[in-house]
Order: sequence, then C-alpha cells, then structure tokens
Amino acid sequence: MAARQLDRPRPALSGVPVFMYHDLCEGAASDRYTASLPQLTLHLGFLREAGFTVCGLEEAQKPLPRGTHRAVLTFDDGLVRQCDIGLRVLVEHGYTATFFVTTSLVDTPGYMTWNQLRGMRTAGMTIGSHGHRHVDHTSMSARQVEEELRRSKGILEEKLIVPANAFSAPFGFVNRTVASVARQAGFKFICSSLPWPVHPAMTTIPRIVVYKNTTLADFAGLACGSAWPLMARRARHSALHVPKLLLRRFAPTKFGVGPDPEAQ
Repeated sequence: MAARQLDRPRPALSGVPVFMYHDLCEGAASDRYTASLPQLTLHLGFLREAGFTVCGLEEAQKPLPRGTHRAVLTFDDGLVRQCDIGLRVLVEHGYTATFFVTTSLVDTPGYMTWNQLRGMRTAGMTIGSHGHRHVDHTSMSARQVEEELRRSKGILEEKLIVPANAFSAPFGFVNRTVASVARQAGFKFICSSLPWPVHPAMTTIPRIVVYKNTTLADFAGLACGSAWPLMARRARHSALHVPKLLLRRFAPTKFGVGPDPEAQ
C-alpha cells in the first residue's frame, strides 16, 4: 500500500513521539493499560502509511530533518504477552522497539524469560532496564537508587551480553536524583511518562502512554503532534501528580511489588 501524504494538524508541536505500551491481549482489552492486537496492528499500520520512520531512542534525540517523521515504540514491564503478541506484530511490520524489563521479575509467571529476551535481542529489539524491582525510585535515597539501577544494569548485561543503555522509571516517576544517579550508573537514556514529544535538548525522554481506549484517530493525532490532545494529556498528568504523591505516602504498597524475590 502506498504511503499516504501526512497531513499534520494545525496547531502542531514539533519533536518525535515516543509511545509507551504495557500489556497486550489478543481480543478486547479489559485493563486500562492493555492494548489489543487489532489496536496495535492499526497503530503500526498508520505509522507505515503515513511515512513514519520507526527509530530507536538515540535517533529520537537527533535533529529532525525537514519533511521527515520519526516515532519510537517502547514497552514497559517485560510482560510475556509483549513477546508472544508484540514481537510478532513488530516483525511483520519490519519495526523494532525498546522493551524495559524489571530484572527481579524475569523468569516469573506472567513475565518474559531470559531465553525469550535473548530471542527479542536476536530479532533486533532493544532491552532496557525498568529497575531491579518495580518500585518508586523517587522515594529512595540516592544510595538506594544506585544499588537498584546498578544491579539491574549488571544483570541485563551479564544475561544478554549487550550494553544496557536505557532506563524507564517505574510509574514514570523521575526526579533530579533519579536522573542523575541513572546517568552515573551508565544509562544514556532516562525515560519518564510525561506526555510530550522529544526534542534534542531534553535530558530525559518524555513518552506518550497508549491506553486500551487510544483509538486510531487518537494515536494519529498524537503521532502527528496535534497540540490539543498533547496539552490535555500534559494537564491531566500535572493534575494527578499531587494525588499520586499522597497515595505513595499513605499507600506505599501500591508503588512496589513487595520484598525482593531473590532475598527471600
């Protein structure tokens, strides 16, 4: 199918959209953070038809030549259906993505195995860190954050025999301490969940969450930099910041998975 002319909305924001998916399913999704196979297929088909180059995080931070369009695909949590469903669809479209995994959860029920992650690497996918445990790093001391991130990075590099250069913060929580420690630990790319396009000068990488109700029209508008949906998402993100901080303080178990399984 020939690529259709991309008609960018007005007003439109410049930059590269970095999309964040979580779980996937074959049929209708029930969870807010789960995308269906038909939904993912439509999204990737739009990128192809509209002439987007699907690139990695490094290319996303480079200046964008006039008349070209880039997008980045990422998946958080290392869930097994990202391999069973996501990998198949990505390969069919000839696209690559970055998968952020929580190293303490690899080889546990519902999550990918190390053999599956090696297969993802062989297929051209990038594997990044989602922390060693799925916890809120902004509630930790700098020393604790360093221990978590260095442990995760070390395990990924030992198991996969490739550098782990990208880190995605669980829950999208990134502050100056987390970003600084992540860089000191050797991560080149630090990803949050702030909904906005990426520009070369940014020190952390904002990402646009894909929900179960993100329609093709929604996705197309976000990919093309439509200002109003992005501004609405950013406003909602800011409005929920304080409630999340309060929830983190008074219901901390919602921001972690309990003790480290390796320590039990």
